[in-house]
Amino acid sequence: MSNYRVQTTSLLVYEETVNTGGRKVLTTVTRVAGIAETVAFLCLMLWILICLWLLYRAWKKRTSEPKAEKKTEPAVLSLELTDTEWPAAEITHDRNIARGIVYDGEGYFYFVHVDRDDAFGKATVIETPGGGVEEGEDLATAIHRELSEELGADVDVIGKIAQISDYYNVIGRHNLSNYFLCKVRSFGEKHLTKDEIEDFHLQTLRLTYEQALAEYEKNREYPFGRLVANREVPVLQWAKQWIEKD
Repeated sequence: MSNYRVQTTSLLVYEETVNTGGRKVLTTVTRVAGIAETVAFLCLMLWILICLWLLYRAWKKRTSEPKAEKKTEPAVLSLELTDTEWPAAEITHDRNIARGIVYDGEGYFYFVHVDRDDAFGKATVIETPGGGVEEGEDLATAIHRELSEELGADVDVIGKIAQISDYYNVIGRHNLSNYFLCKVRSFGEKHLTKDEIEDFHLQTLRLTYEQALAEYEKNREYPFGRLVANREVPVLQWAKQWIEKD
């Protein structure tokens, strides 16, 4: 009997120990599972918050960036002028011309200074760089070529700003001058013709807008200079408006 009680007691203690250990393991497993669920939930919430923050930043950047303004092509000034310096004469030929109102980022304009003594008489004038469009050449090619030859300039062509029709009665010519607004990128070597060097003594002038207007007033001392000023002052004024808009 005594041995039986001892054995029974031992079995009860063992069973209790096993049950207690099982409950401890179960409790531990439950706790671990609970912690894992909590960590997973917190990670999920953190990921959602990060996504929301990134979306907010993208939205903020998009709404705060200034919208790019659509560039507007310059309106084209069109004038029909007559030659009031020489008597009317038979017009025997036309000349298609590309000319540039050339400016830089510092507010200066570029012209050519010309000394001439020919059918138009003696004259010392300023004029926009440019010249006749060659056979088979388009205006875009012509303006780049002319500005490279006379100024040594590489330019961005903003657009065509004027088309002026006028006449040189003394040589029976109708001029159709196409003016382009051009911003200087850089200057290099000029490629002047022999006539431009020896007969016209072509030189580059860098002038402010006010200085250019004053030089055009000096042009008016000569009949040829008045024709040039009548044609080019309105174009220069028109160009100034477009530059200020930009």
